[in-house]
Order: sequence, then structure tokens, then C-alpha cells
Amino acid sequence: MLKDKILIVDEAFMERYFPEKTGILDLVRSVTHADGSEFMDGPEGLRTEIPWAEIRQIAFVDDIDCSRFLKSPEFRLCVNVESFEVKAGWYERPIQVMDHDTEGVLFYGAGDYRTMLRYPQGKKALSYSVPADVKRLEIGCFRDAVSLEAVVFLSNVYYIPSECFWGCSSLRSISGGALNSFAKRAFWGCEHITGAIIPDRFLSVDRDAFEDGYDALPDHLRELITSDNPPENWEKADEIGRCGDRAFWFFRKEPNPETGEKTDVCRFCGTGEIWDYEESYSGAIHWADRAFIERGITSIGRNAFSGSNINTLTMADTVRAIHDGAFFEAVIEKLEIPGTVRYLGSDIIGGDPSGIDELVLSAEIEELSPEALWSRTVSVTVVKLTGPEPPGDFAMWIRAGLAGPEWQEWSVKILYPACWKEKMDKDYFARARKALDEPLSINDKYSQPAYRDMWMDALDFCERCVLGGDDPEEGTEYGMLPEERIG
Repeated sequence: MLKDKILIVDEAFMERYFPEKTGILDLVRSVTHADGSEFMDGPEGLRTEIPWAEIRQIAFVDDIDCSRFLKSPEFRLCVNVESFEVKAGWYERPIQVMDHDTEGVLFYGAGDYRTMLRYPQGKKALSYSVPADVKRLEIGCFRDAVSLEAVVFLSNVYYIPSECFWGCSSLRSISGGALNSFAKRAFWGCEHITGAIIPDRFLSVDRDAFEDGYDALPDHLRELITSDNPPENWEKADEIGRCGDRAFWFFRKEPNPETGEKTDVCRFCGTGEIWDYEESYSGAIHWADRAFIERGITSIGRNAFSGSNINTLTMADTVRAIHDGAFFEAVIEKLEIPGTVRYLGSDIIGGDPSGIDELVLSAEIEELSPEALWSRTVSVTVVKLTGPEPPGDFAMWIRAGLAGPEWQEWSVKILYPACWKEKMDKDYFARARKALDEPLSINDKYSQPAYRDMWMDALDFCERCVLGGDDPEEGTEYGMLPEERIG
């Protein structure tokens, strides 16, 4: 398997040294010999047979999954490999077929999944240009390439994964690409690389991306981050990111006041608007247990939280506008939109999959786009309408999707303040019905009869629920519009 310093990775090699896990038989046993010495019996023990540091080339020759070897500690010991050659083989899944370029660098995948897998650690070249078709880098792909001094990205790679340049002690220059996100230990051991490579419009930086932590951030960015009320001890955040011209997010673990357990929390601080999804996406934002939009943030951009899985999201009362699709396909237990919000764009909720257990909306919202609350799938369980008065323009709420077809079919519960009961009379609904008869000038499609019929059906549903429902119990804040199925 090792001939003339070339390691042949074939089916026999993988079965002997890196077999698939099959359960308890994979456990490595420590065997004590008569002389008292110990030997690791199993694949891990057998691997000591191979002088990994003497290997100069690794050749993949069989159509098999080589990922167990490529992720192993032994692969990292191949510090003098100068090139890779691929005749056959794949990485993790058969569709991720591996290949190599003319310089012996290892890749896998194609199209949007084209990934640089590994730069040979022992390669003596001083520079390398990442090909234009590469979309992403694998974890540790340049690790311990000690001769490398410069890397040029010919493609729009933006994310530097964990340990990407770990130990590249000679590296002095990284250029090209669209680098804006830097993961844990991305540049450890790179004594000549500083935080100056972080662009002003960076999206995320892990606290441990550089050995100096957040001290590696350029001075002007540190000043901007601290100028608008960042969280206390922001330097201890696990990850920070930029999500607006003067807005930042901070991801870290904080105690849950209800359980005392530390959970993932993301805080959005600063001033002004949160950028649209395309400009501000980061995985940390979308997988927090709790998220807080702090005072100073005034606007939430298009699709900003699209696809999020956040248990609870709390907004400060400085938010004034929420733009199209802000929570589209989001899974949030409770979404409370404060009364200060004056504008809701289209498709704020809904999508597939989606799920909002409780949606709280203020009747004081001044502008609701048609289909703002259109769910497309059943995404809301309970809706609470708040405010001192029922909506003055109830037709706007109906056009927005309140009590649309899915809501009726699945008996979404709508809660409203008890004080509204006497004001939502027959005249109130008659005014809404008249307003729905008036054509909308903003988009011709809303003039189609199908839309008018759908809106009238939703209005009829609300009217029957309100006028035919029981009075709220005395002393309760909300009365519930009774569940009713249409058809």
C-alpha cells in the first residue's frame, strides 16, 4: 500500500485501516504482552505500521468513500505530501466525486458544491491560486502548509472555515474572493496574518478565529461596534457579526431566566436597519434558542430571519418597519411585533416549512401590505391583536391575510382585547365590506375577482365569529374568536 513513498488508497487499504463502524466490534482493545508492553489491537493499532511522515504522494484508485481516512489524525500526520492523485474515489457521498488539479490539490463536488478539500502540506510552492470554480473550502484545507506565503482567490469564496490556515506560519497574504466570515481557529499559527484582512462589511467573526481574539479586529471596527450600546462584556461573545451599517449581532450562551440553563442567545444591537437576508445571513443568527432585537434597531430587512429556528424572538419598541418575508419559513414559538411597528411588508410569515405558535400584532400598525399575513401553509396557532381600539381599516387586515383560507380551515384562534367587543358591530363590518369592494391601484392582480371573493369570505368568517361568539369572560384581557370550520 506504500510504495516508493506513494500511498495507494484502495478498497483493501480502507478495509484494513479505516473500516466502517459496525458497533461494539470497533472498540479498540489494549492488549498486554508477556513482557508488560501494550499494543493497541484494532485499526488504530495497525495504523502505526505506516510511516505517515515519509509519504510524498497519496493516490486514490478505487471507487469508494475515502472520508474516514481524510478526516483521521493519521491523515494530518502526512506532513510531507506534495501532491494528490485521484483515479477514483469520493468524499462522504457518491455524488461528491473527488479529483485533483495540475498542482496536485484535492477537490470534490461540482457546481455550487465545488469544494477545495486539501492543499498538500509538504508542497514547496510559495503561492497558490484557488480556482475560479471553487465555491467553498473544507475544514482545515490549508492546515500546516508551512511553505505557503500567499493565497489568491480567483472565485467568490466568502467563508473561511475552522482551522483553514492553522499552522501556515509563512503565510503573509490573502487576496481576492469575497471573504467576510471567519470561523474558529481559522488563522491560528499565522503570525503574519492580522485582522486587517477583515472587511468593513464582514458578516461574522468567531472569537477564536485569530489567536488575539477580538483584539484582532481593526480599530475602526472596534470603535463602531462599541459606539451604540453593545451588550455588556461583548468581547466574551462566541461570535459576532455585522448586520447593518451600524448594527451588529452577538452570539453567546446566557442563562434562561425560566430554567436557569444556559442556552444560545443572539442579540442585535446598534442603530438603524438590519440588512436584507442576502447581505447579513449567518448560521448563528438562525439557530439561537432566544433572540433579542435591542433598542436602537428601527427596521428589519427583507427575509432577514427567513428559515430561522428560534424559540422566542423579542423586539424593542424602536422597530418601525418589517420588510417582505422577514420571517418567511421561520419556526418561532412566539413572535411578538410591538405596537411601534408601522409597516409590515408582504409574506412576513408563512412558507413551508414554517411554524409560529403565537403571533402578537398591534392594531396600531398603519400599513399592512396585501398578503403580509398570508400563510400559504398553516403556520400560526394563535393570533393576538392588541391596542386600545380595533383596527380602523379592517379591510387592510383582511387583504393582508387575516383569517385567510388556511386559517379558517385549520381553526386558527384569534384573540382580541375584550374592550373591542362593543365596537366591532354590524356597521364596523359593513364599512370593511365596502372598502374591500374598492379596487387597489398598487397591483392589478388584486383587482381580480378571485381575490375579492377570497377577502369577502375571510371577512364573513370574522364577522360570524365576532357577532356570533360568546362575550369574553369578565376580568379577562382577551376574548377568543370561537373556532369555526368553513365547509
